[in-house]
Amino acid sequence: DANVPTPVAGNHSFATISTANSHACGVTTGGQGYCWGENSNGRLGDGTQTDRPTPTLVTGGHTWSHIVTANPGSCGLRTDGRVLCWGLASVNGRGIDGPAGDTNLPSLIASDETFTHIASNGAAHVCAIATTGQAWCWGSNSVGQLGNGTTGGATVNTPVAVAGGHQFTEIFVGFDVTCALKADGSAWCWGSGTSGQLGNGSNSNSSVPVRVSGSELFRSLSTRGPHVCGVTTGNALFCWGSNADGALGTGATPQQVNVPTAVNTGMQFGGVAAGWGFTCAYTTAGVGHCWGFQGAGQLGNGQWSRRFEPTRVAGTQTWTGIWSRFGQTCAVRADGQGYCWGDEIGATPTALPILFNVNVATFALGNGHICYLVGQQARCWGVGVLGQLGSNSLTSSSTPVTVAGGHNFTQLVAGLAFTCGLRTDGRAFCWGAGAAGQRGDGMA
Repeated sequence: DANVPTPVAGNHSFATISTANSHACGVTTGGQGYCWGENSNGRLGDGTQTDRPTPTLVTGGHTWSHIVTANPGSCGLRTDGRVLCWGLASVNGRGIDGPAGDTNLPSLIASDETFTHIASNGAAHVCAIATTGQAWCWGSNSVGQLGNGTTGGATVNTPVAVAGGHQFTEIFVGFDVTCALKADGSAWCWGSGTSGQLGNGSNSNSSVPVRVSGSELFRSLSTRGPHVCGVTTGNALFCWGSNADGALGTGATPQQVNVPTAVNTGMQFGGVAAGWGFTCAYTTAGVGHCWGFQGAGQLGNGQWSRRFEPTRVAGTQTWTGIWSRFGQTCAVRADGQGYCWGDEIGATPTALPILFNVNVATFALGNGHICYLVGQQARCWGVGVLGQLGSNSLTSSSTPVTVAGGHNFTQLVAGLAFTCGLRTDGRAFCWGAGAAGQRGDGMA
């Protein structure tokens, strides 16, 4: 393990990087793909299943615009719009079942389409939008989340067209539900509906897209658990799905709502972040509100009990960005100052926003640690026993510590117990856990 940033081997200049639990991939400024770390099921795409502690070239001579990593594999969007995947058979889209279908080389998914967007949220299915606007999905279809009119326990290992001939502009992949937006702002969902998360007035699953009820047109959606929230083109906020912990912000009852329900119609909202069992949002004036489950103070109102309606985040801050996870919330103030509240924020959970007295560019939330950029300087806090804080120490810290080395970063991403940063010169550095070679520095 490494407790300071270590340069990813190879002197590559990366344009983007992506991390999963135990492997990472990056695309260089020249469009080459490199992966490193755990290689079970062939998720590194180098023709083997051998873990790699240094970046290994994704085989095939492809030119990539983006590569996304998931727990069982990886997928890449090529500059010509073709999607290739590698790794576990159930999500690589090749059409071959079982271990024989695992591939350790990038392979075209079984589709002649060209794509503009690909999405997966750590779930067992993947969706992509073709240049025509047609959505295609593959992977687990247990409750109809692929949207092709069928359902069943077996995975679908070739892309299937989402039924209905719809043209979508954005797609959102959840655990067992999929939602998408059209250019006109209409929202459509399919898959699990048992908590009302399809928003169509039913608590039944649907294997085809159903339009979210009402006349509202949306500009963004957010989901993590079994509820969905969306900001409309008129800046109103609507939520639907499970309300077991008050995550919808519409009161303690009912336990489920299967149509979009307005959250405090007296407010106009600029953004929303759905956490697990709770929701945070900020108004167009930048006022923060949170509601729902509060086991760790993640609502930021100085209390420890659930809130069934929007409760103002303590203080007078004006927010312009917000992130929520399982028990934490972080936000950026209009002047760039960063704040966090909830679990993993200090020595004990805090129910009040903590100011870092710095201008924060972005946050990266790992599993037990949080990092952020101040200008181009990285700082981290939380669990540090594997060096994931990058402070030249193997100790945890309840306050932010500066990542060692004096590096200037433009991007941070956090994995299970490691962190990677993209430096201004394009070099990638990683620190923290390295047993599977996920730091890419040649040491396991």
